Amino acid sequence: PDTHSGAYYGYNLDQTLIVFKYRQRKVIVAISRQKDVSTVGKKGYVMGTDDDWDYFYSGKKGLTVPALGWVSSYLYASSAINIYYEIDPGSPKVRCAMFKWLRAGWLGINMVQRIHIYDGLKRFAKTFKEIMENPLLPPVNILAADFAQIKSFSDETLKSKMDIYADVLKNRYNGNHNNGKKRVAKLLANKNHWSAMSREEMQAALVIEYMKAAVGKTSADETGELFNFKIVKR
Repeated sequence: PDTHSGAYYGYNLDQTLIVFKYRQRKVIVAISRQKDVSTVGKKGYVMGTDDDWDYFYSGKKGLTVPALGWVSSYLYASSAINIYYEIDPGSPKVRCAMFKWLRAGWLGINMVQRIHIYDGLKRFAKTFKEIMENPLLPPVNILAADFAQIKSFSDETLKSKMDIYADVLKNRYNGNHNNGKKRVAKLLANKNHWSAMSREEMQAALVIEYMKAAVGKTSADETGELFNFKIVKR
């Protein structure tokens, strides 16, 4: 969910990757553009801190900002250019530059301010850096295969795993580990909520939990029942 509005959206992107060398240094340019207007914004919550990567997808239309819970918001258009530039030939260090254009709001009015885009880019960069520099990060081929497996799960399998995921979250935020947020216990009270989410939302929850296990944010004892992947059970 967006940290300013508390909303999350569904949309498709057209994306182009350009790989080339400049002055003997490798360069990757990723260009993306939103295809259509997004689905209506729905209320989402950060359950712990944003660094915990635990999010609640309510499925209910609106924003979590006080007095704006009724709003039907949309991402009308978005474009981005990310440039990854090798600092020295053969060096593992990369410099990154990001450019973002975003139009979003309600009633056709753009409510996006520069600070919203800037904060979003900082949030992305922090998580991206944490993942890419993590020594436990599995090879690309393993990530691709495991993500493909999650995408191939049947609806029944996804719902079964969401029941397990609900128990994982309840144990994780039981007692004092709710970061002082009284809302957390209320959000987790309905175990059936997770298996009632859309297919895309269930897949997203599993991918995030997988990545947390892959980079050592969670232990195999905690999430091993969710996955049969070797990377999670190491």
